[in-house]
Amino acid sequence: MASPPDGETPRYLQVNLAALAFRLDREPNRKEIPVICDEQLVVEYYAR
Repeated sequence: MASPPDGETPRYLQVNLAALAFRLDREPNRKEIPVICDEQLVVEYYAR
């Protein structure tokens, strides 16, 4: 598994840069997903 040039490959992905392909090995935990978001605020917004 190779790392992309701009960072580290998440453990739940298998990346093949030569083929420009990736495979999801397992469903990631919420803590592993690098998205900054307060989910509760999103729920409250759409609950209006």
